[in-house]
Amino acid sequence: MNSKVRGYLKVYYNSSNGYNCALAVRKGSTSLYSIKLKLCVYNAARTKYGNCKYDGYSKRNHWYSGPLYVYARHRCLYVKASINTNGAHTGELTGKKVHCG
Repeated sequence: MNSKVRGYLKVYYNSSNGYNCALAVRKGSTSLYSIKLKLCVYNAARTKYGNCKYDGYSKRNHWYSGPLYVYARHRCLYVKASINTNGAHTGELTGKKVHCG
């Protein structure tokens, strides 16, 4: 298991307009193969998500992915970030039903 920290996932909420913002940022100066970000909104029952936004799925060698914005007042988020530093090892973080408001 490779437990090296490859980056960070940041999620913000703007209470004045109801929008959430997500950003995945790599850590350090390691070589980077890809960085991907997915941000979705759960339905009111919190049983499934949709209205997804994506970034980084066709890019390589970037320091960050995003920012992505979704309107999610009174909803929860699904967010997933994958940071791959050499084509073989991926750091991944998934947040399910986060930033519920």
